[in-house]
Amino acid sequence: MALAGSLNLLAGCAEASLDAELPPVQTFTEQAQQTAVLPVEENLTRLINDIEAVHGGTVGIAVAGADGVVQVGDLGDSDAWSTIKVPVAITADAAGLADPELIEAAITVSDNDAAYLLRLQVDQTELPYVPELEELMGETHWLLADQAQFATNLSCLDTVGTTYDAMGRIVEWQDIGLGLIPEAHFKSGWGQETDDIYTYRQFGSVQTLDGALGLAVIAHPGDNTPETAEAMIQELGQGLSVLLESGLLGSGINCVE
Repeated sequence: MALAGSLNLLAGCAEASLDAELPPVQTFTEQAQQTAVLPVEENLTRLINDIEAVHGGTVGIAVAGADGVVQVGDLGDSDAWSTIKVPVAITADAAGLADPELIEAAITVSDNDAAYLLRLQVDQTELPYVPELEELMGETHWLLADQAQFATNLSCLDTVGTTYDAMGRIVEWQDIGLGLIPEAHFKSGWGQETDDIYTYRQFGSVQTLDGALGLAVIAHPGDNTPETAEAMIQELGQGLSVLLESGLLGSGINCVE
């Protein structure tokens, strides 16, 4: 009888009692599409819980918009890695010290040599929500909440526009996570934080009908591998894309030029 019941279940003809015992499993995306409007924090918490349950480790998200900043999970109080290249490029460009080709390379393909040459032109960024740079700029700690707030004003902070434009043309193999969101301008950073902590993080700006939303995410995989970190970032991007499309991330804000 158990075998017959299993076959019936697979065929979509299970009895009500079996349906009660084995409820259909929904993905986060399916849940988000069907749910009533919940507070932004609750939606984000459900997303990180789902990802951590599958992969282990820790996840963090920050969203900044008209209603302020919502932060859940890991705070991102760790190395910024290549995400710090964005304010460095903007600062060097605004001072007229940056070759556009260096910015293109540093942002679109995350070229470290190009970023180093930009860093030689910049003492400090003096941009809002950007911390003081460490000597090795990738070791600068940059909280997700600050990254998200910085991103809401990104298109206006970059008065020249070269860096912001490049953030919309990330090379294909890095175009994951936030890159799944249409028209996103973003930058990734990744690396081995310690012997047992691998980090993948992203931040960027996405447009809504009301203006820009700033997004920042981080993943530390339980198995300490780049492959799992990338999978987690990809799932974060998928979940945030669904929430954004469903209007569940709050209202954007127009930056002041």
